[in-house]
Amino acid sequence: MGLIPATRARIKFNDDSVVIGGLGVSTVAAMEATGRTGTVHTYEASRDQCKITKDTVESNKLNKLNENITIHHAIVESYHSKQVHESTDDADVVRPSSLPTGDVLILDCESARVEILESLPHNFRTIIV
Repeated sequence: MGLIPATRARIKFNDDSVVIGGLGVSTVAAMEATGRTGTVHTYEASRDQCKITKDTVESNKLNKLNENITIHHAIVESYHSKQVHESTDDADVVRPSSLPTGDVLILDCESARVEILESLPHNFRTIIV
């Protein structure tokens, strides 16, 4: 099962979700599944990715749900990360331990998945990779 079908199948109404990456596609799928009372926190590493994510949300006519979507311009990484992030100099750095708690974690970030999972201090009901 692909990432988006898994997102739609695993997120329940009213869930709180954390999305890392995805350029808005995963965010839209999460928000559609969680409905009006759930929340989605999305983390994108560059300003361009944040803009694409916002545009994707708006183009999918989720404007009434926008108050439940928070897009963070931030890189999620552990204290031991040695990755070089180009074009992300002004992004905040968020440790996995600082992510909001939630029901579902969606990792649409190829290079950081293992590092994030190894550093994650709290449990999500579902993790979609």
